[in-house]
Amino acid sequence: MIDKKVFAQLSYDVGEELALQLLSVYVTESREQIKELAISDSLDAIQYLAHILKSNSSSFGACLLAQKCELIEMTAKHHDIKLCELTPLIEKATTLAEQAFSDAIKLIVSKQANHS
Repeated sequence: MIDKKVFAQLSYDVGEELALQLLSVYVTESREQIKELAISDSLDAIQYLAHILKSNSSSFGACLLAQKCELIEMTAKHHDIKLCELTPLIEKATTLAEQAFSDAIKLIVSKQANHS
């Protein structure tokens, strides 16, 4: 899910056209990052990818995804765990990501349709 208040603030800050372009880039890049997160076999890589996804998702209003990525980041960073223990969190993040990306694409399409 995309928090429309966060996106509205971004649109106000940079203009709606640029905000839509940035949201599109976020979806494209984050899809790749979530794929990398799901197949990574390194706690350091997982921590790094989760950090990037957390920050970017927060900026674009994908708050639930940002929260899950923060949990993954902190778990990978502060706990002596096995990779398999992160699997359920990563699977949930993947589901949240697809929901956020779907919402973002719908938002982009609806805004573009309003300008046509």
